[in-house]
Amino acid sequence: MIYLELVPRNLEQLCTDSKLYLDSFSDLTGINIPDIKRLPIRSTKAANALLEHQMTVIPHIRTQDAALDDHLSMISRLYQHGLRHVLLISGDPDDTTMSYDVTPPILTKHLKQSFSDLIIYCGIDPYRQSFDEECRYTYEKLAAGADGLFSQPFFDVSLLETFLKSFSSTQFFCGISPVTSQRSLEYWQTINRVCFPQSFDLSLAYNVSLAKDLLACSQHYNQHAYLMPIRTPVKEYLKSVFT
Repeated sequence: MIYLELVPRNLEQLCTDSKLYLDSFSDLTGINIPDIKRLPIRSTKAANALLEHQMTVIPHIRTQDAALDDHLSMISRLYQHGLRHVLLISGDPDDTTMSYDVTPPILTKHLKQSFSDLIIYCGIDPYRQSFDEECRYTYEKLAAGADGLFSQPFFDVSLLETFLKSFSSTQFFCGISPVTSQRSLEYWQTINRVCFPQSFDLSLAYNVSLAKDLLACSQHYNQHAYLMPIRTPVKEYLKSVFT
């Protein structure tokens, strides 16, 4: 399976673009929707719009943004409209709004009790902390009932292979994102603590080649991926990756 991540800036455009990409590229399974607090359209609203068009969608749910009962009510409404996949993340700390003591393991456990056929993914980040610490937290999510993992983007095939070997018994979606500007590179280094390999190149050609290598590695381990072309023309990027 390969998902495409699209930022929901305009609902009508999101639905149009999602249908276009899904119809044009048979390798794509569905749409992955990030939840960005500064945007007026949150992931749940975007997911509802795509569900109305019978598209497979995975909204990101920031667990710390709401009380447990509110999460359950909101997901129940989406479930009634056909939602069958969610991705639970803690969400970055935000001093401007109230946060709740709801973690991905806690919400996973309660969702599994309420919606037995809901596929729940949780996040995994190869860069934010040590490998052992990230594995420990990830195993906690899996023990709570998570069906699989969505990773932050990888920029190194050998690092991806290390994680795929460690989580071979669960569904693993490798994040893939082109980085084609110095500003973007510095963002990933500063905010996401990414350590890029010395050979990393900002050219689109290099990023397309890296995407193909990461996809091949995932497929070799019978795993999955999602594409996250944040500031890259999407159709152009998909054409290059899938040819």
